[in-house]
Parts: sequence; structure tokens; C-alpha cells
Amino acid sequence: MQDKRCVHLDFHTSELIEGIGAGFDAEEFKANLIKSGIDSITVFAKCHHGCFYYEDTKFFKHPHLSCSLLDEQVKACKEAGVSAKIYISAGFDEYTARQHPEWLWRNEKIQANPDSAFRRLCFNTPYMELLVAQTEEVVRKYMPDGVFFDIMADWPCYCEYCQAEMVEKGLDPDSYEDHLQQAKDVLALYIERIEKM
Repeated sequence: MQDKRCVHLDFHTSELIEGIGAGFDAEEFKANLIKSGIDSITVFAKCHHGCFYYEDTKFFKHPHLSCSLLDEQVKACKEAGVSAKIYISAGFDEYTARQHPEWLWRNEKIQANPDSAFRRLCFNTPYMELLVAQTEEVVRKYMPDGVFFDIMADWPCYCEYCQAEMVEKGLDPDSYEDHLQQAKDVLALYIERIEKM
């Protein structure tokens, strides 16, 4: 049966915010799911800030997480008979962007996302390996009904990784059309890697 009433919880929460999950009441959450007639809900493993919302992650857990929020939400969903899909921010990850600025997506002026509040990461850098590992942890731990990956597209990237690969492939780093082709190739590889994992 196809889900009819679906909810997407947006939960991009800076690591500077305290008391994350402190007021969460699993029974109230479950009751609201049932009362609202929700068939499916997207709950967060990792947000744009790069924070994870469960206790036993090997990645960057939100420093002010008061409970294993994702575990409690998934458990409540199961008890309510609601399908839980899990959200992973893929293209935005501020924590990783700070740790590895060399992995940032860059525009044609070689600037790293000058007009964006969140900085994109390039899937053609070692960031892809990190994202695969993060996804594997979430999937193995929760075996979710689905995973929602956000912030992915075939944006032409001018980072050193993309430009070097273009030269290896015989593409012209000065050609916008060749950058479009490179972007399509990178997105296709991203999709292949994530589906295979």
C-alpha cells in the first residue's frame, strides 16, 4: 500500500544550540503520529550542520544531544505503525567543510560557495568515502524503510579534484560544456556508489 500522508521533519540544528532532545516525549510523539493519520515520516540521522542525532555514532554527534533522539523517534514510529524514512544531508555538511575545505565544491571563479549559507561538498573528493561510511552506519543500525539524501545535483564543479580528473579523461577544464559532462559523470558515480552500498 502506498503512503498517503507523509511528513518531512526538517531538523538542521547548529551545534551551538543546547538541550537537543531534552523535551522530547516519545509517547506524545507516537500519539501525535497516530492522531494525525500519518503513514510515513522522515526523521533525521544527519543535518546540514553535519551533526548526527543518535548516541553511538562514530561521526560528529551533536555536542548538546540530550538523548538518542533518532532511536527514540524510530522506536515510536514502529510502535505507531508509521513508516520511518531516515534523512542524511549529503551535499551540505558544515562540520566536514570546516575540517576539509579542500573537499568543497567550487564555482567557475574557484570560490567555495560564496553565496550560500551552507557550503556544498564535492562528491568527486574523498568526501564521497566519508558519506558512504556514514550511510552504511545508518543503514546497518536502523535498516530503515527508506533513506532521504538531500542536496545533490549535477552542478559543475571547478575544484582541483574535478579539474584533474577532467584532464585525465581528455575533457577541457576551460570548457563549460565539458564541466557539465564532468558534473553528470560525478553525479552518476555518486548514485552508483550509494545504491551499491
